[in-house]
Amino acid sequence: MTNLVRHTPSLRRTGTDLDRLFDSFFGTTTRTEGWSPRVDLSEREAGYVLALDLPGLAKEDVTITFEDGLLTVAGERTRPETEGVTYYRHERIFGTFTRTFRFRSDINAEGITATFEHGVLTIEIPKSEAAQPRTIKIS
Repeated sequence: MTNLVRHTPSLRRTGTDLDRLFDSFFGTTTRTEGWSPRVDLSEREAGYVLALDLPGLAKEDVTITFEDGLLTVAGERTRPETEGVTYYRHERIFGTFTRTFRFRSDINAEGITATFEHGVLTIEIPKSEAAQPRTIKIS
């Protein structure tokens, strides 16, 4: 007989509420069907950088689209075979996800690049030439 006790994380709902607050403030949206990967969004002089934690996924499991100022990252993490397996603790979440981020019109859509390394998807979103800062000489 085992003495393991089922664990139910209590902070999951708090994290979801914080995501909604973050999304409403920064103009991003999170539509979660199964789970929602954590994201870092930063801005640099030349553009923006998104880094998404996607452990257990391969680049073939993820799609990225950019249309009308919206960058959407979607994918699915599938559950491993569970037949004949008894779980005593089950915290990992499986299923589909979609994260959407709204950008101003100052994006060079043709220059968007993405790399996937060690479970982290990094998307670089360059600003258009007109939106980048420039130095103006006084004559």
